[in-house]
Amino acid sequence: MIFRLALLAAPLLWFAAGLWRLWSRLNVPEVWTSGDDWLTYKMTMDRILDGHLLGEDAALGVSTLTYPYVLAGLALVVGPAPANLYLGLHVLVGAACAVLAWLAYRLWGPRAGWWTLGGALAYTALDLRVYAVVLLPENLALLVVALMFVALHRYVERPTVGTALVAGALLGLAVLTRFALLPFAGLVLAWVVGRRRR
Repeated sequence: MIFRLALLAAPLLWFAAGLWRLWSRLNVPEVWTSGDDWLTYKMTMDRILDGHLLGEDAALGVSTLTYPYVLAGLALVVGPAPANLYLGLHVLVGAACAVLAWLAYRLWGPRAGWWTLGGALAYTALDLRVYAVVLLPENLALLVVALMFVALHRYVERPTVGTALVAGALLGLAVLTRFALLPFAGLVLAWVVGRRRR
């Protein structure tokens, strides 16, 4: 019961961290930082929200296809203000930590679950604290990869058409979220196929 509460607390903790980091900038109309990928994501998100479901052609020039659509969906829920989007992205990071910890708990027991939760929170605090406020897709990629691991575990435990479809969909979504994950996804798929043949 305590572990489940800790899993629920992880996204709330990241939300609180986001509020603390953004509090002084909540009324700033634009808080985007340097770089150009974020501008493509923002422009594509705006185009999608305006009804152009294919977004901008420029979206093909960056390393993700799904991220602008997730941003657009997030904007529909919390509003398109930059600070609102950043807070939503903070919650995604906390959710990824909770999913990874839950999987470790299922695979290796309570101690592994607690260690994974603590380690994931510490890692994301050190590394992803930047990505959540520059509108880059790493925070979403972490959540999608975590969900992909859960789906693959479910498939290995209970190989059915349904679990295979969910695992395959999340594997494809991971690649579309971050093209750099393609080699990793191939290795994971090879491992699952090899495990199923044993």
